[in-house]
Amino acid sequence: MQRYWVPRERFAGDRAVLLDEDAHHALRVMRLKAGDGVIICDGEGSVWRAEIACASPREVVVRLVEPLTEDRELPVEVALAQSLPKGDKMDLILQKGTELGVGRFVPLVSARTVVKLDERKAAQRQARWARIVKEAFEQSRRTLLPRVEPVRRWDEVLRLAGDYDAALLAYEGEGTVPLGTVLSLVRPGQRVLALIGPEGGFAPEEVQAARAAGFVPVSLGKRVLRTETAGLFLMAAIAYRFELMA
Repeated sequence: MQRYWVPRERFAGDRAVLLDEDAHHALRVMRLKAGDGVIICDGEGSVWRAEIACASPREVVVRLVEPLTEDRELPVEVALAQSLPKGDKMDLILQKGTELGVGRFVPLVSARTVVKLDERKAAQRQARWARIVKEAFEQSRRTLLPRVEPVRRWDEVLRLAGDYDAALLAYEGEGTVPLGTVLSLVRPGQRVLALIGPEGGFAPEEVQAARAAGFVPVSLGKRVLRTETAGLFLMAAIAYRFELMA
């Protein structure tokens, strides 16, 4: 059954409304009509079985039939702070990161970040990233819609460490702790922040500043991973630790 995210402001009583692209998808792509069933989720943990009540080209009204109980989320909340990579690699990170359970994406600019966005380009990227996350959220049948933050400065991201139970810095240099060792100390219900560098890695002074801010440099294994691989590898390890080993 087709699944759609509807923000809470489009709910009224036992009705919810699909607009624009979602309405077009339901009517023109899926060929749905009045009486057909769909799954509706609000991105805040609630899911319903619903059916189409009425439709027009740009608006589809659905009636919520019954709430559903689904357990799709990781038992830990994970934020992925990703230095902006070149090209369209961020699209891949957002899509696959959503599938793997990331709850919050924090794009950032670090010392060796090549990508530079002005205000206009940043707004365009933000809208594109939100669409990618929404589609991956629906496809993976998650119940909590990940947040995509505006692009942050390095110092802003370092200050986030205090909001989390564990702050990890993916690092290929010396003085790291094995990822598994750190994850063994994390408990269900806690919050994890993972910081991933750009193509050129973190500058030595950035690693030092991150340590001082409370980040633990962790090793992701013997091989050096690309920036678009590192965060996804880390998320897969977290999912394995808290879902498949439970």
